[in-house]
Amino acid sequence: MPKITGIMYATVDGESLPMSEGSGKLNIGGKERTVKKGGNRVRGYVEKVMEATFECTLDHTADVDLIAMRDWVDKVLVVETDTGVRYSVANACVTNPHELSESEGEVSFAMAGDPAIQI
Repeated sequence: MPKITGIMYATVDGESLPMSEGSGKLNIGGKERTVKKGGNRVRGYVEKVMEATFECTLDHTADVDLIAMRDWVDKVLVVETDTGVRYSVANACVTNPHELSESEGEVSFAMAGDPAIQI
């Protein structure tokens, strides 16, 4: 019976992200297709490239430098699963300011970049 992904690990330029358990979500990006219709039939489609996106929640400690992370651009994000599958997102940048939750000690985190490739 095949193993199903249950855990994600992420690194940015080789540095581990302190992800909260179960919080990772990767959209691998790639081509988005829009169907074009006319004359009561489908005539074709138009493609555009969509970025890869990654969202997670980080556990906040004194070692998590939110100011430095806020300014991350041109990074390489690698997401690995417990099934051994790895995805790389080049030219990644942080896409929104981090939000720190006092009650949970957690930080919202999101990046986007080139469409992911499997490595």
